[in-house]
Amino acid sequence: MKILSLDTSTKILTMAITEDGEVLFESERSAQEECNKFLFPMLDEMFKKTNTSIDKIDAFAVGIGPGSFTGTRIAVTVMKGLAYLENKPIIGVSSLDIIAYNLRGNVEELICPIIDAKRCNLYSAIYRKRSDMLEKISEYLLVPWSELLSRVGPKVFFLGDGINLYRKEILKKIPEAKIAVQYLWYPKAGNLGIIAYERIKEGRQDSVFDLVPMYLYPQECSVTVKKI
Repeated sequence: MKILSLDTSTKILTMAITEDGEVLFESERSAQEECNKFLFPMLDEMFKKTNTSIDKIDAFAVGIGPGSFTGTRIAVTVMKGLAYLENKPIIGVSSLDIIAYNLRGNVEELICPIIDAKRCNLYSAIYRKRSDMLEKISEYLLVPWSELLSRVGPKVFFLGDGINLYRKEILKKIPEAKIAVQYLWYPKAGNLGIIAYERIKEGRQDSVFDLVPMYLYPQECSVTVKKI
């Protein structure tokens, strides 16, 4: 099964094609500019390099945030459109799940992705390794950094762009905390495709009509919470 994956919820646009849980090709670039300007040229290049085409894609996967409101809306709209036109399944995955998946290897600590949510807040969730899978043990969170740090113990691994803002506070409050290298702070579309493949095997997919970005500011927009 070939899956086309896209996430634009952070400053990195990431796109990939996976097949049966293996990454065939992954591409990423800065999305500081309007990502819709280079999204489709990137897609064309990826199809050429993998000798494939849109009609050979079996399913679509998209990062639904939380993160950049504009970037996430673009990705969700594009992938829903492709899934509808091709009449193929679509799977929406929280960008927090995708980031946490970067540490799915031999990690004994809790895994805590943190995304800058502005206003001194963080988007986050807390995960732990269970066998070969990651288990989410909290809700998706929108909390002040101080409240988040009070929820985790000393054995915790942080990753995400929130580290740029709160590294000193984290290490002052939790000196034993581990900080992932910057390469692992952002969603990777290859991982998104792997997560989507596992969900499809479990019979889980989303409605192309009902799938929406995950926004956690209830006074501004709807709240959508999905299981990992």
